[in-house]
Amino acid sequence: TKHCVKLELLKKMELKNLLRIIKRVSGLKSPLSAFSSIFLTMSSFNISALQDYSPDQLLKGTLLIQVVFVACYLISAVFLATNTYAGFNTLLLGVVFLAVIGLSYYGLFKEVTRTLFGIVLGCSVMLIFMTLQSAIFWGQYSDCNPHSLLNSVIQCYNPAAMKSCCTFSVFLFLTYIAQVAAMIRYK
Repeated sequence: TKHCVKLELLKKMELKNLLRIIKRVSGLKSPLSAFSSIFLTMSSFNISALQDYSPDQLLKGTLLIQVVFVACYLISAVFLATNTYAGFNTLLLGVVFLAVIGLSYYGLFKEVTRTLFGIVLGCSVMLIFMTLQSAIFWGQYSDCNPHSLLNSVIQCYNPAAMKSCCTFSVFLFLTYIAQVAAMIRYK
């Protein structure tokens, strides 16, 4: 019931109070409850407030949010780089995120052509699936004992970094969905 009361309070908040909400949610016990509270809060925003912004502003906003999440993802990936058979892949995925963000900015705002728009849309859809895969992978392995063997090749070096990669993969998954939806809506 305590979480229900918090969720009811969060549903009534407006977009300008998002930072205060995130600070409040970060005090919850589990990352899953914090994520669900943030998601419910974001889904209850007044859509008419978003209609005041131009499509360019919305896309630039999603790209800016992606840059923040990718920076956090890369910091976590650096701590996972020593993981056998998985660390380098995580770093490489972070670099791919950065490259696609740069391509998105160039293709959507600097040189707008149909071809570049299609490439950006295709890369964004591809990254939706890659971030989902990363979130599932690190989410499954994040509940382990340090320095134990997870399977025949992957060791548990840093469970906190695994949880962090999982969390930021979920946030990137949601922002790429928002970017693709905005691109399709505003073509």
